[in-house]
Amino acid sequence: MPVTPPGALTDIDKAVQAVKESKARAKQVRAKPAKESEPAKTEVEAKAATTTPLKVFRGEDINESPVLPRIETGDLIVNAATLTQALRQVAGVVNNTSSLPILTQTRITVDGDKITLMGTDLDTFIEVNLKALHGASKLKIDCCVDVKRMIHAVSESQISYLKEKLVVFGSDNAKVWFGVKREITLLTMESKDFPPTPDLSKNAKLTKGTFRDPAKFAKALTPAASEDESRYILQGVFVTPEALAATDGRRLHTVGAENCSAKLVMEKVGKDGGGIIMPTAMFERIGSFGDTVDFEVFGRKVAKAKKGDPKDLNTLVGAVQVRVKNRFTPSVEESSITMTSKLIDGIYPNYKQVIPHEAAQTHEVNAGAVLRHLRKTDVVEGDASLVKLTIETNRLTISVNNPDIGKADHLELPVKDGTPMAMTLNSRYLADAVGSAQTEIVRLGFVDALTPIVVEGSDSWLRGVVMPCRNS
Repeated sequence: MPVTPPGALTDIDKAVQAVKESKARAKQVRAKPAKESEPAKTEVEAKAATTTPLKVFRGEDINESPVLPRIETGDLIVNAATLTQALRQVAGVVNNTSSLPILTQTRITVDGDKITLMGTDLDTFIEVNLKALHGASKLKIDCCVDVKRMIHAVSESQISYLKEKLVVFGSDNAKVWFGVKREITLLTMESKDFPPTPDLSKNAKLTKGTFRDPAKFAKALTPAASEDESRYILQGVFVTPEALAATDGRRLHTVGAENCSAKLVMEKVGKDGGGIIMPTAMFERIGSFGDTVDFEVFGRKVAKAKKGDPKDLNTLVGAVQVRVKNRFTPSVEESSITMTSKLIDGIYPNYKQVIPHEAAQTHEVNAGAVLRHLRKTDVVEGDASLVKLTIETNRLTISVNNPDIGKADHLELPVKDGTPMAMTLNSRYLADAVGSAQTEIVRLGFVDALTPIVVEGSDSWLRGVVMPCRNS
């Protein structure tokens, strides 16, 4: 057995000494006075301490970001949501089935950090202006690219920064690339082949106006406009300072120019009044532009109403131009949408003469219940859906029964002091009129079985007229 030299520590002594030193260090830590707690940083201060705010990125500063990879100085950085919204507005105008390839393109022009997107189907022209979050001062781009492919490229090349989705893209006018590493590249067409921007400076400004809550106007009127190309005058909405109307010859929707939320402020057209026939497609797009839409009408002449018709049926001929500012979400400074469209040239028919002056009986019904039942009839009847309305002393029944296809359960609604009668209507026309009222309760006005039925909302803003079917 080996002998331990005098004064040497055994393994047990070393272990005991290590434990003592550990306890001594722990006591020293506990004995240190606690530092005063620093005030908590706000979320903005904490974010600023770790990253550089995106709004200060200009030129080479973009490459100092610890989050974003190195960006070429000739590239643009745009908010993904804003760019997608802008492209979809352009895509709503572009004709994707056109035999002319240039009409499927959007024209992109860039001057520094200012971006302009354009599109047209030759009848309507749209121009969207944006401001990039980053763009080189000497950057110039002017080319055309397929709008659908560009929307797809934007969605596939987004990057995240400070909880925000961004898109990096650039162009040398021969191609457009997307993504920091240029993952997607699209070929372009020359901008010289793109149709020129409409020049309305040579036309007199005839009138102007403002739509407030244009989406409500669009929902109320566009279902009744005609889709028959042979009746092109009815393929639009007749807009006057007092009222708006749309008809396809078998039903009519007309609304007042003012409602609790929807309102039209329009200057009077000439001495005798009148209006414009705005294409249905243009009117639908206005509904997606926001809460307030300004428009101006340019033209050279006024088409006179027929002898014996009201003078307020006079129609302006020319073009209408709509402008919207700061439409995008999140809001982008200096952004705008300008859309220009030809007006329909012609005299709008005297729609007032088909509206019954006074109903023999009027009944209030629940709009939701009627719409749910009419959707069921479409399953049974399909395109040729006809419904029978039967009025008795204390109830109104809506039913459908086609021996060749099937039948749907009838709907019974309570009424007061009903006069017995029955009539047959097109279910889609009736559903459009009830839905366009945009109220919980609608009023149905009846004269007789051969006179049009009048559908009004509880606020009396919309008036729908539906012609009965003669086989009743």
